[in-house]
Amino acid sequence: MKIKNRYRKWARLDNSKTKEIIKCFALDSTATKTAELLKLNLKIIDDWYIYFRKVIYYHCMNGLLREYIPKWTDFSTVTKEDIERYVKLINNRPRKRLWFMTSNEVIEEEMKSCIWL
Repeated sequence: MKIKNRYRKWARLDNSKTKEIIKCFALDSTATKTAELLKLNLKIIDDWYIYFRKVIYYHCMNGLLREYIPKWTDFSTVTKEDIERYVKLINNRPRKRLWFMTSNEVIEEEMKSCIWL
């Protein structure tokens, strides 16, 4: 009987490569450009980008945004300005997972340490 390894599709990357992939994703770099910059296989980058999109979608839709927009709210009544304001509030909230820094502060720090910009 052959045992399927469910972790097979994830390439083992060291922390520095993973951080570089995250930086590229945060800068809205395409997967192709990221693969060229980091000299990695495009399939690996695609898998990571898909994972990041899923995490962000789940986190935003089911978690923090619900504090500002109740569950049964009609979205035709929510304006674009309201959503932008909520996103600003969420991104400027200190998080325990980020050592009590805000998301904006972490991204700003990572951008400063980015050597290939």
